[in-house]
Amino acid sequence: MYRTIIFYHLIILVLGCGQSTENVPEAEQGDVYYFADEAASETRVVANQSASAEAVPVPPPETEGFEKKIIRNGNLTIESKDLKSSRTRLDTLVVFYSGYISSESFNDQEDQLSYNLTCRIPAEKFDLFISGVESGPDKIVSKSVNANDVTEQYYDVKIRLENERQVEKRYLELLGQARTVKDILDIEEKLGKVRQEIESKEGRLRYLDDRVSYSTLNIWIYQKKDRKYEPADRDGFGQRLKKSLHKGWQGFVDFILFFLNLWPLWIVGLLVWRIVVYISRRSRRKKK
Repeated sequence: MYRTIIFYHLIILVLGCGQSTENVPEAEQGDVYYFADEAASETRVVANQSASAEAVPVPPPETEGFEKKIIRNGNLTIESKDLKSSRTRLDTLVVFYSGYISSESFNDQEDQLSYNLTCRIPAEKFDLFISGVESGPDKIVSKSVNANDVTEQYYDVKIRLENERQVEKRYLELLGQARTVKDILDIEEKLGKVRQEIESKEGRLRYLDDRVSYSTLNIWIYQKKDRKYEPADRDGFGQRLKKSLHKGWQGFVDFILFFLNLWPLWIVGLLVWRIVVYISRRSRRKKK
């Protein structure tokens, strides 16, 4: 009888626990599942945000409607009759068209004088500057101008830069929500890599902007030197005889001094000779 009562009490206890679990409101259960999913999602974002940003291919941008980005470069070879005057004229043209000379070198060779100049001119004035140089008195030996369309490359880098900035913004938000040291370190590491990419792309855009805004013209300008025949002056007979006697006497003195410099060898040779003579005489005496 006692065992039967205990058995019934156990059944009632089990049924009561099951009913209390079923009475939990569905809204509260949903909240539990929501917060668990959100935490897992944030963790996955921290681990994979940068990788997914790089993995998603960026389609080539549509360049229609965008401002064209054209890089223009040129080369001029100029022959001048007055290099100094030509250089002054070039400097005046560069200043007049709001440009600058980024590098220059001067060469004084056996047959010519020359300048190598790298001129940076605002793109909208580039053709006017070249026309100004060509209209001068100097002879244009060679000329070449080329244009490189970097519109697609420019806007591709710009779009990628905007994507990287969005990733950086998201990482900063996650950094403010991070609660553990591990999460903070992971986010800061990935944030550093993203910022490196941002700096690289910003530098590339600055370079392209500079090359597009200012065109480059390399100028080599030279002046040939005048060659005049100048016969070598020859001394008269008396002067040449005097020089010959002087050289002969100088050679004789050098010869004497050379042998005097060998005086230690003369002493050693004299001693050897005396020893040989002494031994020779002694040998003769013994034979007698």
